[in-house]
Amino acid sequence: MRDSRRAVWWRLAPWVMALAPVLACEPGEGPRAIISPEHLTRQIEDLHGLIRAVEAGELLPRDRLLVAVDEQTVRDLAALGLPREEAVAGTRGRFRVRVDAVDVEFRDGHGLVRLDGQVFRTTGPPDDIFAELAVLGRVDHVEVDEESGGLRGRVTLIGLELKRVGLFGESALRRRLLEGLAGLSPQILSLLSDSLVLPVQLEREVRVRGTDQKGPVRIEAARFPLSARVTDLLAFDRRLWIVLDVSAGDWTPLEATEGNGSEGER
Repeated sequence: MRDSRRAVWWRLAPWVMALAPVLACEPGEGPRAIISPEHLTRQIEDLHGLIRAVEAGELLPRDRLLVAVDEQTVRDLAALGLPREEAVAGTRGRFRVRVDAVDVEFRDGHGLVRLDGQVFRTTGPPDDIFAELAVLGRVDHVEVDEESGGLRGRVTLIGLELKRVGLFGESALRRRLLEGLAGLSPQILSLLSDSLVLPVQLEREVRVRGTDQKGPVRIEAARFPLSARVTDLLAFDRRLWIVLDVSAGDWTPLEATEGNGSEGER
C-alpha cells in the first residue's frame, strides 16, 4: 500500500509543479487562475485506477480493439487550424477571441488540452489587447463519427489562466475580470471543436471478394457492415489509448460487378 501511495505521488509531482505557478498570486494581486477542484480530485482517482489496473494485470483489454494515438500527432493536427479568430458574446458585451497555440498531453489518465490566445473588445482598436489567457480542457470523451467513421475528441473545461491584462489589470478588478472571462471559456474551447480530430478512421463496411467458382473451395462475394463504439479511454505514456467494441452485421450477397474493385475488400 505504501509503495502504491509513493507511486501516486511521483506521478502527481510533475502536475503539482506545473500547476504551482498557475495557482500562485503575487502579494496584493487577485487570483490569476480558476482550476476546477473536481478535475484535480478526478485526476487523483484516475491515477489510483491506473495503478490498480497495472497491479491486477488488467490495464489493457484482451477482448476489444485497442487504438493508440500519439500526442504529438494530435497536437500537430490541432495546430493546423490555428490561428483562429471569432466573435463571441459575453456578459459584458461582445469580444473577439483569437486562439494562437494549442498543446496536447496524454499523461495523466485523461488527455489535457491547453489553448493560448487573446481577447479583444469588438469596440476597441484592432491592436488593443483586452487580455491574454490560457484555457485548459480535458479530453474525457471520444466518439465515432457515424458518417465518416473517424474518431473525434470532446473537450471539457477544467480551468482558466489569466496571463496578462490591459488597463483592467488592477488587483481589485482581477477577480471580476477572471470570472467574466471564465464565462467565455466554453466558447473558446468550441473554436477547437473542428480541429481536435484523432487520426483514425474505421471502415464502416467490409466487402469480401468471391472466389472462382471452378475451384474446390467456393466463397460467395458478400459484404457486411461494421459498427464500433468507444467503451473506455486511457491516457498515459504520451498516448491516448482508445478501447473500441466492434461488431459485424449480417452478410449481404454481392452482384458479380459489385465484388470487383470495391473499397474495403478483403
